[in-house]
Parts: sequence; C-alpha cells; structure tokens
Amino acid sequence: MDPQEKVFGEREGGFQWSLKDEEDQEALMNMHDQFKPFQDILSHVSRQEWSKVIMEDQHFNGTIFRFPLRNEASDISDNLYDSDRVVQLFDSFIADADLSLLFLKHVTTVSLIHISVDGSVNIRLEVKSSVPTDVILESEDNTIREGSTRFKLITLNSEDHKETKWLLTTCTMKEGNVEKIDSLAKKLSFFPQVDLAFPCGERRDCSESRLSCFLPLPNNESNKTGLPVYVNACFGLTDNRRHIKWQEEDQKHDEHAVWNELLMKEVLPQAYLMIIQDAIKLAREGILKVSSVYDLWPDIAQIQHKDKWCVIALDVLHHLFRENVAVLSLAEDERKFISPSEAVFPCNGPTSPDVLAAIKRTLISCGENLVTLPDSIASAINEAYPHPETLRHVTPAFLKDILHRTGMHNLSKEDKLCLLEYILSDGKYRELQGLLLLPLSDGSFRSFTNREEDTALIDSNEFPRSLLPCCKHLFIPDDLSPACSAHLKQLAREKIFKVVNIDADQVKEYTKRYLPEDWKPTRTGLVTWDISNSQHPPLDWLQQFWKFLNTHFKELSGFTGMPLIPVSPLSVSQPVLLARVQQKTTLIFQKSKQISLPEQIAQLVNKFDGKVVRGNEWLKHEDLDSYVLCPSPRSVMKVLMNLDSQHLISELQSANHRAREELKDYLSRLDSLSVNEKDLLSKLPLFQTMKGSYVAAQSKQAVLLGSGLTIPKELPMPDSVVQCATEADRRLLQLLKVNLLDAVQAANLLVDSVEKGACSKEDTEKVMTWILQHGHMIFSQNQSLKRRCKDLRFIEVNGEMKKTSSFFDPRNQAFKVIFESDLFPPPLYVQTPQMLESLTDLELINKEVDVSPGHLLHAATQIDKLHADSQTEALKRAQVLLKMLDANDLLSKFSHEQLSRLKMLKWVPCAKPGSDKSQRSCFFCPDEIRHSMYEDIVGHVMPLVGKLSDRVSNKLGLKCLPPPGKVIENLSALISKAQQMADPDTNLDFKRKLHSIYKHMQDHISAFTTMMSKDTCWLWSHNQFVAPQDLVLDYPRDLDLSSYIGKVPKEFLLYKKLLCEFGLRTSLSDQEIVGILHSIKKTIEGRQQPLANSSEIKVSIEILNWLSREKKTVQDDIPVPVIIQGGQFTLKPRSATVFCDVSRKGLEELQYSQEEIHVIHEEIPRATADCLNIRLLSTHILDPELVGIEQCGQSEPITMRIKNILKEYDEENDIFKELIQNAEDAGAEACKFLVDFRVHKDTPESLIDPGMALCHRIEACHLPVLGQLLMCDNLQDVQKTLAKNGIHDSAETETSPLNSPAPGTDIPEEWHDSLDMNILNNFEEGEYVGYMTNNKYIYAVIVEELPGYSGQYSRRYKIEIGEDEPIEVSCLDLYQFKCEKKPKPAEASCMELVLLAGAVPNSSQPSSTRSSPTSVEEAKREIDKCLAEIWTLPREEKHKAIRRLYLRWHPDKNPDCQSLANEAFKYLQNRIDELIKGKGKGKTSGSSCPGGRSNFRDFYQQWNQEARYHRSGRERFFRGNPSYNFWTHHDNVPRPNREEAQRWCRQARCDLNAAYKDTGGGSTEWCLFKVHQAVEKSLKAAQYKRHGNPSSSSISVIALEVSLYNPQMRDLPQIVDNLKTLGVDAKKTQYPNCHPFPHIPNGQFEAENELQAVEKASELLSRVEAYVN
Repeated sequence: MDPQEKVFGEREGGFQWSLKDEEDQEALMNMHDQFKPFQDILSHVSRQEWSKVIMEDQHFNGTIFRFPLRNEASDISDNLYDSDRVVQLFDSFIADADLSLLFLKHVTTVSLIHISVDGSVNIRLEVKSSVPTDVILESEDNTIREGSTRFKLITLNSEDHKETKWLLTTCTMKEGNVEKIDSLAKKLSFFPQVDLAFPCGERRDCSESRLSCFLPLPNNESNKTGLPVYVNACFGLTDNRRHIKWQEEDQKHDEHAVWNELLMKEVLPQAYLMIIQDAIKLAREGILKVSSVYDLWPDIAQIQHKDKWCVIALDVLHHLFRENVAVLSLAEDERKFISPSEAVFPCNGPTSPDVLAAIKRTLISCGENLVTLPDSIASAINEAYPHPETLRHVTPAFLKDILHRTGMHNLSKEDKLCLLEYILSDGKYRELQGLLLLPLSDGSFRSFTNREEDTALIDSNEFPRSLLPCCKHLFIPDDLSPACSAHLKQLAREKIFKVVNIDADQVKEYTKRYLPEDWKPTRTGLVTWDISNSQHPPLDWLQQFWKFLNTHFKELSGFTGMPLIPVSPLSVSQPVLLARVQQKTTLIFQKSKQISLPEQIAQLVNKFDGKVVRGNEWLKHEDLDSYVLCPSPRSVMKVLMNLDSQHLISELQSANHRAREELKDYLSRLDSLSVNEKDLLSKLPLFQTMKGSYVAAQSKQAVLLGSGLTIPKELPMPDSVVQCATEADRRLLQLLKVNLLDAVQAANLLVDSVEKGACSKEDTEKVMTWILQHGHMIFSQNQSLKRRCKDLRFIEVNGEMKKTSSFFDPRNQAFKVIFESDLFPPPLYVQTPQMLESLTDLELINKEVDVSPGHLLHAATQIDKLHADSQTEALKRAQVLLKMLDANDLLSKFSHEQLSRLKMLKWVPCAKPGSDKSQRSCFFCPDEIRHSMYEDIVGHVMPLVGKLSDRVSNKLGLKCLPPPGKVIENLSALISKAQQMADPDTNLDFKRKLHSIYKHMQDHISAFTTMMSKDTCWLWSHNQFVAPQDLVLDYPRDLDLSSYIGKVPKEFLLYKKLLCEFGLRTSLSDQEIVGILHSIKKTIEGRQQPLANSSEIKVSIEILNWLSREKKTVQDDIPVPVIIQGGQFTLKPRSATVFCDVSRKGLEELQYSQEEIHVIHEEIPRATADCLNIRLLSTHILDPELVGIEQCGQSEPITMRIKNILKEYDEENDIFKELIQNAEDAGAEACKFLVDFRVHKDTPESLIDPGMALCHRIEACHLPVLGQLLMCDNLQDVQKTLAKNGIHDSAETETSPLNSPAPGTDIPEEWHDSLDMNILNNFEEGEYVGYMTNNKYIYAVIVEELPGYSGQYSRRYKIEIGEDEPIEVSCLDLYQFKCEKKPKPAEASCMELVLLAGAVPNSSQPSSTRSSPTSVEEAKREIDKCLAEIWTLPREEKHKAIRRLYLRWHPDKNPDCQSLANEAFKYLQNRIDELIKGKGKGKTSGSSCPGGRSNFRDFYQQWNQEARYHRSGRERFFRGNPSYNFWTHHDNVPRPNREEAQRWCRQARCDLNAAYKDTGGGSTEWCLFKVHQAVEKSLKAAQYKRHGNPSSSSISVIALEVSLYNPQMRDLPQIVDNLKTLGVDAKKTQYPNCHPFPHIPNGQFEAENELQAVEKASELLSRVEAYVN
C-alpha cells in the first residue's frame, strides 16, 4: 500500500501481486531486497520456504501484515516509533493477554515474538487456552434459554508462568420468547447470547471486571461493570469499537443501543442464574469451593456508584429469588443448599465471633436450618428479595423462645454467658423471666425472679465490691463482657428482678448488717481488729472505707457508734485498737495537716488526762475534726477548757519559768478568744511587770520596747505608758484588749505639741529634724502623721513660715538654671539624704512634670526680659525650658488665658527664614513660627522649628496650616530661584518642593482660588512655568499632538483636580483635533514651496488613523496627506484624493485623467481610507484587469482520511485486538506478532522504488543537505537546494501552511471536556472553535461576526464547517477550546481560557479571554449576571444558555476546583428554581419558565450524563498523556490574535520612525538595520493575525507565506527582495565578519538608499496594517 502516492504514482495507492500469475511470481522471486522481510517471517515463524510457497503451493495458509516502523512524520501521522516504543507496545498488550482468549472459539494461541538485530528469535509471550472435557454441564430442558457451563484454562508464558482457571457459562435466549430480540437479531445479524466468565481459585477486584465483545473492550471506566464476572456478548459498539452503545438522549432509537439494553435485561439475568445454579451443582460434588458460589453474587455495595450496572445487578437478583432456588449453604453442612424461605439467617449487626459460635451450636443442636453467608450476600438479599419480612432471622426474641422451649440443661457455662449477652441486647428484659442465666461470682447461676434467694448485687467503679468484704458471695462475676454488664445494670435500674446496683446508702446498710460479731460495744469504747482473723475485714478495708466516706458523706453522724478510728498506727503483725465515732471527744491528733503538736504541750495534755492520736496520716474527713481535734493552739485551748480550772491554775503557779513561757508562747498564737477563754487567761499568772514579777493582766497601757526606733530620752513621754517586753506579751495583750503604744504614736504626741505652739523654735527644730531624719519609717507607718506634717508650716523664709510644697528640690539642675535661690529649702533641713527624701514625701517639688503654669510663665517672662541684655543666658534658659516642655505634658495645665500670654512672649529661639543656619538665633513668638514639616511650602518665608514633640507643637500652634498668602509668597520665591538653576528638572529638591506646594494647594483649593488668577503662570511644564489653562490633560489614545498643544506632565497628573479648577482642559474636542489638520494645511500653503515636512505628515496621518479607529464622523472636506510629483508630500482636501488599491502600473493611468486626483500617502491604511470615504483608485483607472483575483478550493487527501481513522483508536495496543478479532472471524487458531529489528547490511537494490529504502533502513543521508540549507540566503535558494537533493516541500501541494483538523469533522470524545462552556467569550475571525449540531460537536472556523446584533448572548457569526457556503449560527452554539492555566503556589484554579505563550515572550492575552472566578462570591456574582440576561432570551436560546451555564459549573467538569464548583453549582440550581417561581434577588423582567418548575429540571439528568461523559473522556486521555491541553496537542491549529498583531504593528511603526530619524545621520547601517527590524515585526504581525503562530524564518520566507493571506499583499516578496537589494540585512548591518577584512558595516552601504528603504518598508507596513485592522 502507498496511501501517500509517493512510489506508484498519482492516484496509485498500492499494488497487488498474485501467487498464481507468472509475472507476479517472477517479481516476487527476483526482488529479493523488497520482499526480504516477508521471506524471513515465513522461515522464522511458519517454517516454510519462500520459493515453495510462491512457485509450488501458490498459496499461503494465513495472513501476514507487515508494519514498517515510522521514523519520521508523514501526512498520515506524526507518531514515531523506535525499538523501545515497540517494546512498550508489546508490554501494553501483555497486560490484557490472558483475557484475549477467554471468549474466543477458534483462536487458542497468541504469541509475541521478537527478532533481535543479530537474528536471534525470542518468544516474549505465549498465551494458550484449553477446555477440559471432564466437567461440562449442559443446560436442562428450559423453554427460555439453552447453554452450557465448563471450565477453561488460560496459560500465559512470559517472564513468569501463570495459569488461570475460569468457570465459563454460555447462555442463549431461545427464539420465540422475546419478540423484539428475535426481530433485531435477524435485522442486525446478531446472536442473542451472553457469556459469563468467573476466575476460580483467586479473588479479583470486582472493579476490574469489564465487558468483552469476543475480545476485551478497552480498560476504561465505561467498560467496567463492577460485577464479579466478565461479560461477553455480541454488543452493538460505537464507531471506534471502544464502547458499547446505550439508550442515551442522543441515541434513544439507535437499534444497536436497543439491542444492548435487551441483552442486559433479558439474556444476562438468565445467564447469571445459570452460572450460579451450575456452580452450586459443582460445589455439591466438591469440584468447586462453596465460597466461590457466594463470590459469584453481585456485590451491591461495590456497584452502587454505577447506576446502570446497579439496576442490572438487582434485576439478576430478582430473577434468582423469583425462581426460589436452593442457593444458600447450611451452616451444619456447607454442601447442602436450601432456599431463602427455608433458612434461618444469622443475626444482623455487630456480634462477636464467640457469641455467634455459641448461637450456632445452640441452634444446630435444636435442629434449626441456620445458614452462614458473607455480608455482601446478606446485603443482596435485603436489597432484592421480594418479601424480606417473611424471612427468618436470628434475633434475641427468637433465641429466647428457643431457650424457653428446649431448656438449658446441656449448655456449658461459656455458652450460657454468650447467649445471655445476646438475648440481653434487645433490651426486652421481662422476657427473661424464669431463665436460669443470671451468673454469680462463685460460678453458679440463678433464675431471673423477684425472690430473695435470687438476689444479685452489681458493683461499680464508684462502689466496688471490696467495700463489702463480708458480702462478696452476692455479687455477679466481674469478668462479664462490657455489653452484658451494661444490660444487667440497666435491668437492675428498672427493678424488674432481684438484681441490685449498690449505692452509698446500701453500702452503709450492708456494712452495719454484716460487721463481725465480736465487735460489740465495750466500756472503754475501743475494739480489737485482728486481720489474721478470717471473720475480720482485710487490712486495706479501713482506708478504702474512709475514702468512700470522704466521697459520699459530708457528715459522720450516721456512723456514730461504729469502730472506725484507729488510735495507733495500722500494723500487719499486731492487732489494732479502734475507737468508735462519738460526738464528745477527748482525742487530739499528734500530727495532722502538716501540723504537729509540740512535745512539751503533748506531755501537758497527757498529764491532764487528754489522749493524743498518733500515726495514720490517711485518716481524713471533712467532718473528722468534730471527733478528733487537730493539733493547734485552739484545740489545746479546748482541751484546757474541758479541764478543771483550779487544778490548771495550781499547776501553772508551780511551773518553772521555761514551761510557763512555752505555754504562753503557744497560746499567744491564737487569733481570738471567747469570753470564757478570756476570763481563764486573765486569771493565769503569765505577764511580767516593769519590775520583772509575773502577775495577771490588768486594764493598762503598755509601751513597746525594742521596736526598732528608739525614742530619745530627752524627749519627755507621759507617765501612763508601760513597757511590753516580748512578742508573746504583745500578742496576748492584744487578745486581752490592752492598749499598746509604738514610737510613731509617740511622735504623734510630739507633733501635737508643735501644732499647738507649745514648743520653742529650738524644740521645734529638734523635733522636726528627728522626724525628718526618720521620716521613711515614721511616714510609712502613719499616713495621717505624714499628712499633718505636709500641712505643717515649720520652715521660716524671710520671716514667713511656709509649707514644704512651696520649695523646689535643689538636686534638679534644670530648676537651678531657670529659678532663683529663694525658691529652695534652708540648709538646716537638707543636711542628709534622708532629710531630702522626707521633704520629698512632704511634697517638695522635685519633678519637672509638677511645675505649675505660673512658674513656667515666670521663667518665660524672665527670658523675654533677659535676651536683650544677655542673649547667651537667655538662650541657655530658653533651651532648658523648651526641653522641659518637650519632655513633659506641662502645657496641658495652662488655661486659655495663660497659653495666650505664653504665645505673646518672645522666648523661642529660631533662625531667620532664608538666612544661613550657622548665623545667630533670634527670639520669636510662637505665633510667628511653623513646624519644619512645612519647610517645602513656606521654608523661604517663615521661621521653622522641627525638634519639638507633636504635643508641644500642637499646643503652641506650630502645626497649624500656614497662611495661604505665605504659601503663595513661598511659591513666588521658588519661581525666582528656578530662574537661577542650570537644569531645574534634574534638581530633586526643586521638584519635591513643587509637588509639596501643588498638593497643599489641591488639598485646600478654596483658600487659593480666591487669591490667584487663572492666567498666573505657576505650573512647571517643559522647563518653564505656565498657566494651567494653556495645557490639556491628555491626548486621545495613540495620538501625539505635543507639537501643537502642551500636555500636563505625567508627574503632575496627581493634581488634576487643582489644575482643572484653574482652567485645565481635560480633553480636546473632535473639532479641535480636526482643526489641527486645517492649521497644518494653512501653514503649508503659507510657505514659498507648499510642501509638508515629515513631522507634519506624521501628525496628519496619526490624526486620520485616530478618526478611523474611533469611528468619528467627519463632515467637512478635511485635508489629507497626498503624494505629489517628485515624491514630495502636501495636504489636499479629501474630495480630491484616492486610495491606491492596485499595482503601481495602475498609477500610470492617472496621467490620462482630466480630473485633479491625488493618491493619498502610502502609510494611510485601507481601513482609514474607507472610514473617510476616500474613493478607490481602481474606480478611476482604464484597465481594471490590473487587479488579479484567484480562486482556491479545499479537499481532503487520502492521507488525511487515514490519519482521522487512526485517531479513532485511543490506545496503541488496540491494533493487537483488531488483528486477533479478524483472526477469530476468519476461523484462525493461532495469532503470532513479530517485531523485526534487523536491517540490510548492504544498500538495498532490488526495490520497487529507491524511496522504499527508508522502509528497510535508516540513513543519515540528509545531514549534508541540512548543512547546505543553513548557508541559504533566501527562499529561492532554499527551494533550489531541496530540489537538487530530491526533497520536495509539502507546502507546494497544499494552499494552507498548517495541517489543521478539517472543519465539519467530529471532535473526538476525549476533547469534549476541553470545550469552554463559558457563555461570555468572544470569537476572532479565523479562530478554530467547536460547533454543536444534532447533539454532537464538530470543528468549525469563524468566518466573520455579523453586525446588527446587540447583547452578550445575541451575537451571531458565520462559520465554515466544510460545506459549500458558510452558515450563520448563534454564539450559544460555539465553544472555544480551553487550555490549562498553571495554578500559583497554595492556590487552586479552574480550567480557563488563556493565551499560550508562543515564540514571542510577554505576548498579550486575546480579548476573548476571561478569567474564571477564584472565590465563591465572585462565582455567585457571575451566575447572577448571566441569569439576569438569560431570562430575557427566547425559549430555545434560554435553554441553550442554561445548559451551558449548568455544565460550566458542574463538579465533574471542574476537577481543579472541586470545592468552588460544588458551592457554585448548588447556588446555580437554587437560583434557577427561584427564577422559575418568580422569586429571588434581582428579579428579571422576563416571565417564569413556560413549562413550570420541571422545565429545566427535566434536563438535569441528561446534562449530568453529558458532564460524566466529558469527565470520562478526559480521564481516558490522562492515562497516556501528562497533561490535558487541546492546544499543546494541536499546535498546528490556527489561533488568530488581532490584539497581538496590532501590538507588533505599533512597534514596527516605532522602529520605522526611528529609522527615518537616522536618515542623513552618517550611520546608514543603523538606519537599514532598523528598517529590517520594522519589516520583520510587520510580517510577524500578519502571522499573528492569520494563525497566531509567528515563525523564526528569514523575512524572505515569511513574506512568501504572508503574500498568500490577502490579494493586497501578493507583491510583499518583491518588496522584500528590493529591500535586500538596498542593503536591508539583519547580519550584514551589524557584524564585521560579514564583510572583507578590514572593513566594518559602517561605510559599506550607500547613504542615498536610506530614504528609499524607509519608503519601501513603510509601504509594506501600511499593507500589513490594513490587513490586520
């Protein structure tokens, strides 16, 4: 075969040789090299001789396909192969090799053979199938079906040996049962048979089972059934044989889809019933495991997500149960099967294996038909059994009934406990009446009754059984299961039977009831506890019992009389005495709560008949202190109070000094005394008189001795004061309410004397110096004394007594600078630091923050007076005062009047404005000064201060706005200084000040508009100050009018509001812009030679192009640039001009025109001429045939057809399955695949055509040609070199340079998800898009957008779909292709339409691009916006738009932003419902849906299915490709980009202007290089407009391609050749090595060519601009 027609000639796609024709036989024998591969295949694979087959047999029993490896791209495919890829191809087939023979009848062997380069043969894979004949089950007589079941062995020999045994059932529906099947079988020539295969001996994941149509269908999600069996049938397949057809929306009446549905509904259930019944037969005979029978059942849980197959599985189960077949295995004998109606099913829900085993043993012993089955089988029965309520299941009630009837005599203890746990689980405890299943801890069981002898106790964590050691035989076992224990506790709570949950009261009751008999009340109140006695509680019982008491009883009164208090520590070896709990006690702890009773005190307590309890630190209770006293003075006092008082006094009088002091010291720790206790202590001889004797306390005053501050003897004290010797004395005296005097109180008495004037001056000074010296102690102890001293006038100055607060601290240096000496205390009272501290406590002023406004005004006044005589001293004081004010918030204390006085004084030092800072400072009032923050706006006219804090500055008014007059005065000073600057624009200080002044003026416009006129020149623009009314804010877009009117500099656009207030024009009117043309024309006409210069022409052309772009209507006869004789230019009225739309030969015809006609400037594009209604030159010439018109058509070569067929095979290994299927259809028994990597060692000679050598070997013969091509300078040289070497360019045979999908052909399913469902997109002319027609997507090309349609969803386009004429369609039927936008880090994004980066960096994004929302709120806004306009559309258009919006946000179509899509999708459905009902926010003007609420919801299922298909196609594509991007896999598809083309045109125009400026400048090479840059960018702009894919070829090659785009550009190759003749070259104008040594590019080009080259390039650019625009 030769589909590309390169070997046998045109329209000769191949050649056939006959084995019976003599001439053909001769050719086959003589062309050794041509047929060498076939000869080797015969010898290596079939073991036959070539000559024998050709000459003798004249027949070959088989078919050989030979596929040469494609090592270079062709018209059919660009899919290249090498040895590694072939090996990968083989490996891909091996994955499904064992399934390939499963359902085949004829082919039993498939081999993969590899012949290496050295000729060695290696069998990579061999798969064989065989059917054992010993087990074949034929179907019984059945009126519906017939078939058989057998085993099939599949053996696979590869790197490993693998053998799989399959249970294979074939089921055929007999004719006459289903009429529709019979009719379709005849019509379609299909056979109503379904085969099921089940792998025996291995468990396979049900998700891997899939469909086969004799051979396994592709391993994708749509072909996976989820069933445990593999399904084979003669299915109706899709065109590419990759999927079976279903009755979807688009193929409801497709006969193949109907056939498939009937097979699944009618035949598959019969086949499934048959394989299960036959498996049961084999299991009964022991040939098949019983578990395999259950493995055959469909698992509903695993198949729920597959809606269609879930329905089919349920249908299978319904058939199975309808027959009432014995399909369940008995637990007693698994080979016995019974029907579901006879079975007892195991219990539902979670149950432990032990319980299940006990139930199983019990029921089997009772003769019940118990079955065991997996969870999946139980689930299937629950789902599909027709009457599940009739089935018998094991339940607690069922089991209790069995036990009541049969008894429990033969049950073991373990089974009883398991059965108890299960029957308790239903919570119906009354049904337990009489069952002997209540366990006790001693191993016995009691019945569930209310009898006392059947009592059972249940403990808990809170009340353990160890609290009742004498009742342990009454508790239930502690090793019951948690569930069983929980139910028994609940049973006890309901108080149905004699089962008790013990609590605190019951513990108390049972403890009293079951105490040992020998613990009877005794005379001493003590009992003996012997832990060695078995009748007594264990050692740890008492501690645990006290813990229980602490938890549950706040009082111990309920336990009165019980022996619970141990007197001595617990001991294992010795008995312990226990004291009973009594209300009145004589006990006290020796140690308790970390407090111990002193030994001397303990001896006294014991001496007085008290008892001390020792040890047992665990003995604690909140009420225990009432019965055993804690060791404390209070407890000892209570003990003493209970003793005989006379005996106690007698004992103390005879006590020695040490005992008396210790008792006094211990009792002194009491915090209070009762009346009785006070009476007792007052009688005890515990206190010492001044003379040292011990007496009882009396009502006296006492003086504290040794308190730290000694009162001098020379200071007299009152006679009523006595001493207090020790601390114990002091505490006890206080308890006895005896008045105590300390040194401070003594000092207080002394101050009284000073206040009353009873002291002389000398005594006053002594008393006050003593008080001041010890003030830190005295004042801290007595604040009232401190306050009295603050108000005490004891300091004499100039004969006047003053308080301390009238003076300043002499330690503060700032005070000493600004204040006089008579404001400081006398030296007598500042002798020591302690005195100064005491004075400070008495409010001596020592902090700057405490200085009063009066003192500050006094200091400022002194500075104002002093600076005239002594400026140095005044400056020193002013600096200290400013520093003080800045550091402290002193000015806030000033009243308004005081602050005004301060502002009027000249006390602030500042430099004079405009003077050198090094000069001497002057003093100013604060009102005359401003903060340095205003330096830029008033720095030349006002004194400034910048070092003060904001607080001080605000108070003094330094930050108040400067007067507007000062700002204007400062601006005038700045204008004067600018006149003295060499280059003000480079002076940053000058610019900063201007900006500051302008900003201040804009912020306070009203203050300046009344003080300045609009004609004042104060705005800096282009090295001068101008009035704003003389400028314009901005020129129109892409229009530079700077030569005729000034524009506000960009840096001052911030002050637009201010400038407009002073007369700035924001824009120019159309009349003013057109007036510039008239002004230019008038200027030209006023010259001696009325010729226009280049700048005038440039401005004129830009104005005209702007009028065209903006679609401005021009009424008058405006001037237009034209060409006159001599190649000069001028301006003429447009009525006398024409546009040159023919070749230059047509210009000669103008010489014969009688009318004055001028050709407009060549840089004016056609679009501008049309907009200005300028006539075409072709309407004036005499020979209209000068304008050539070519016609071209479109055809699809056979190579394209083959290429499209190959695209139908999604996976490469499908070729193997196709060949195996062909072999099966032909009845072949074996298939062998061979890959041959050998090559001819010598050059092949006996070939049909020399080009066939490429099919036999790979050579490097084209490498030298590549070297020759690199040396070519233009396209003609390239073509000559290719022709010389026998290489033809495919571009010669095709009109289009790109090989794109043919319009009208179907878009493959894998690319359906790549279609953008966004309805807000725009389309470009020439853009490849998707078009939906008849429920399918096809390729289309945008021809043009039709005018006259407004609205986002009402636009209409003409498109090409391969028909004779373009068709008109709605924008809602067109879809752009998405490409994947890579998400930024930590950011999720949806698939959205973005521009692919091409050969040029930073390419602009097309106008049709719209970003997808990145948040739920953005998505909701977009949905609301779309629905608002959609709801106004006609019914059909509304349906299309809703469908697209629904699919746009469907979660299956948004895998990269699932969370966002889910929320948006829910919101969309809710909004649609609201709009149908006429509710919701933003109600539209349109009416609700005519069909009611279900109108759109009826389509949701259909649209959901479409979204799933899109997702499946995308997922299939992802299995073999790293990314899902239509454009990366179709880089040959045109993507026109008008905006990018216009961008390149603008830069080309700039390059050309730069080249024009270089003319006549002495650097011709630079001028010509820039011309080359402009030409190259112009041509690439045309490529962007055409297909969006600029090439990197030379300008000659690109010009040849671009000349085919449009008739206006046919002569571009000639223009480029002329430019190259003039020296336009990218390399020769730059690099010295392109010229003979020692020349360089400069000086190698003729200067007179500069202007001509610029004109030629301008002509080329103008034509490209006309095409682009």
